[in-house]
Amino acid sequence: VAANSSTPLPLGLALFRRRQLLRIILRDVLNMATLPEITEEISNLADAILEVSYRNLRAGLEQRHGVPQWVDESGQSHVCAFAVVALGKLGGQELNYSSDIDLMFLYSANGETSGPHSISNKEFFQKLGRQYTEVLSAYTSAGACYRVDLRLRPDGRLGEICLSQEGAIGYYRLRARDWELQMLIKARTAAGDRELGR
Repeated sequence: VAANSSTPLPLGLALFRRRQLLRIILRDVLNMATLPEITEEISNLADAILEVSYRNLRAGLEQRHGVPQWVDESGQSHVCAFAVVALGKLGGQELNYSSDIDLMFLYSANGETSGPHSISNKEFFQKLGRQYTEVLSAYTSAGACYRVDLRLRPDGRLGEICLSQEGAIGYYRLRARDWELQMLIKARTAAGDRELGR
C-alpha cells in the first residue's frame, strides 16, 4: 500500500490481507504446510501490515507536526523511535485466522517535534497509537484487518495508549503483577524500531 495511493489505507490493507489469507488458506487446505508453518505465515502477514501501517501513519503525522526528537545529556538531538510490541498469540507467532492482535506501543524518549506546529513526543505518539488502532480495525468493503486489543499494556484499559521506554521499564520493574511479567516471554517487536522493542 503506497502512501501516495488513491485507495484509502484501511481498504488497501484489508484487500492485501484478504489476498494473502486466500493464498495461506489454499496452502493449508492442500496440506502444503504444517500447522506451525501456517500460524507463522498468518503472523508474518500481520507483521507486514503493522509495518506498512506504521510507516504511512508516521509519515502523515510528521508532515503536520515535524519529526519527534529528544536531546541527550550532551545536548545532542536524536530522532525518537517507535516500536509496536506484539503480545499473546501474535507475539508467539501463533496467530490463527480469526485471532485478534494484542499490541503495546512504545516510544524512545520525551521531547518534542521539530515542525512549525510542534507538539510533545508523548502527544505525537498518542495520536499515532490512536490512528493505528483505528486504521487496523476500520470496517471497509473488504472487511477489517484486525481486532486490536491493547488491554495487555501497562495498566490495561486505564493506561496510556503509548508509553515511553522509561515509563514501560519503570512499570515492569516496580508495579507489574507476575502474570504481566510472564506474558512478556512471548513479546517481540512486530513493527517499527527493533532495538527499542528489544
